[in-house]
Amino acid sequence: MENKKRIAAIGFALIVIVGGLMFMFYSKDGGLGRQNSQSMKDDIKGLLVSDEKLAEAPFGQVLSEEISQEEFIWEYSLCLLGDLPEPADRAWQNIKKKTYVEGFAKNEGIYPDEEEIKSFVSVTRETVENGGADSEKLMKKLLDGLGMTEERYWDFYEKYEAGYQMVADKIEKLADEKGYKLPSGESITAKIYDQAYYDKFAGGER
Repeated sequence: MENKKRIAAIGFALIVIVGGLMFMFYSKDGGLGRQNSQSMKDDIKGLLVSDEKLAEAPFGQVLSEEISQEEFIWEYSLCLLGDLPEPADRAWQNIKKKTYVEGFAKNEGIYPDEEEIKSFVSVTRETVENGGADSEKLMKKLLDGLGMTEERYWDFYEKYEAGYQMVADKIEKLADEKGYKLPSGESITAKIYDQAYYDKFAGGER
């Protein structure tokens, strides 16, 4: 029971963080943040359409892990919605760090299995859905920004976020105990297969 409460608390905190990104993204008049136009918002909504080919299309490699176009677009969309500078580069660095941490956790034998991840997502979702009007409002803004249904959002959350979120703090503490500093995204071995494809998102970032 205590473990379930702990997972729920962590899950709610994660959603608050995502909600914080959306708070930066939406201005007081309900429009977009100062850096992103309405047309860009519309473009985001078209990025994560139900297209199975994106999940199979290779984007790059981090260490020995293959990264799909779908995963990159997901991370990019979150960065863009958060009005973060250089969202394409930020997304790629985030993916590298997340992949490294997940690999670290697997090597240590503490990465959750499929059922544990599903349980975490279920408890997180339940917590959000019972979070009252503020939680509902933040979730609606997030879904509107991504152009996703609620079901599809939670599918993506389970696929690309939940496992990492379950082990991130543990790995940071474990690394600290061992006197080991986790690498920055820039220092993690990785490559992008199609630079031209990436540049479509990066635009004039560099």
